[in-house]
Parts: sequence; structure tokens; C-alpha cells
Amino acid sequence: MVLQLLSFMATSSSGSRSVSYTQPVNPIINETGKFHVRQFMGNSFLLKPMNYGSRKLHFQQASFTKKVEETAKSENEEGKPMFKWVEIGPHITEAQRQAISKLSPKLTKRCKALMRQLICFSPHKASLSDLLAAWVRTMKPRRADWLAVLKELKTMDHPFYLQVAELALLEETFEANIRDYTKIIHGYGKQNRLKDAEKMLSAMKTKPGIL
Repeated sequence: MVLQLLSFMATSSSGSRSVSYTQPVNPIINETGKFHVRQFMGNSFLLKPMNYGSRKLHFQQASFTKKVEETAKSENEEGKPMFKWVEIGPHITEAQRQAISKLSPKLTKRCKALMRQLICFSPHKASLSDLLAAWVRTMKPRRADWLAVLKELKTMDHPFYLQVAELALLEETFEANIRDYTKIIHGYGKQNRLKDAEKMLSAMKTKPGIL
């Protein structure tokens, strides 16, 4: 067993401390069969190869802060993972594949992209509002695109139709008007969801410029 070698160097001017050591526990060996030195510089950690042979390996300092920031940005205010826009791949169910194949050929590319996401969407992985927000950021839809998507969802009798329609009211690109509210109210009424219909009616009355 290789004896553990500890070496401490303190610099009084900077107040930082450098600790270098080699250890026999799970050592990292380079192409010359020599040990690497694990070196701590302040709050950073890096692997620095020792020049024991003709070949040298180079390591960059690990950036932990960036990873933490990316993790924070990937979560919404509720602490749930935010939706990341990734095109639907081949690993989907047969039912989903069939539904996608039946989409109207008149839909624009951005509308088809959202419809594929909605058909394959799982509420356990992200929220529907995050999905729509990602679509707005990525595809920059217009009101005509929203209406085309809602029409397709209604034609399919998709369970997300009214929910998407209600969330669309919050988007500036949708440019909501009174008819958009009444469609949702009638939809809730047909499903005997009277409380939801009353809630939407109240929202319509308080919305500036609608009535």
C-alpha cells in the first residue's frame, strides 16, 4: 500500500490554504501508471496530474456554481421540474403515435409541435402551464396558432381542451376577447361543471377591456 502523503501550505497574505495529498484509496492513474494528486484550493476542487512520465493529462476546475444555477432554473416556484422543450422522439406509445398521425395537415409546424407535446404530455412530469409557456418562448405563436390548437383539441375531444383554453387567456399572444371566455363557460356548462363556469364568468367580468 502506498503511504498517504499530506502536505499543507499556508499563505498569510491571501488567507487561502492549499492542501495536496496522494492517497491509495481509488486512485486515478494516468497513462504512465502514476498517481494523480487531488488538490483543494480554497472552495474549489481539481485534479492535477503529476509529471511522472512523458505524457501529461490536463483537467479543468470543476464548476459547481453553474450546476446549482442550472438546477434552480429548471424548477418552478412550486419546486416542481419546469418543462424543457424537447421534440417528441420515437419512444412513444402506439396510441400516441396514432393520434399524432391523425393531426390535421393544415396545422402549421409550431401548432403540430405543441399538439405532439399535448398528446404525449404527462402531468406527473411537469405542469401544463409550463408546457404552454415553453411553447410561447420557443415558437412565438400568434392568436391564429392558439385558435388552431384549440380547434384541434376540441375536434379530438381532448381532456386538456378547456384547461388549455383557460390558460391561453393569460397569454398576451392569445389576445383574449369576450368570445373566448364564453366558449369556456359553455364548455364547463356542458360538462355540468357549474362552479368552474361561474368562476370563469367572474374572471371575465373583472378582466379590463373584455366587457
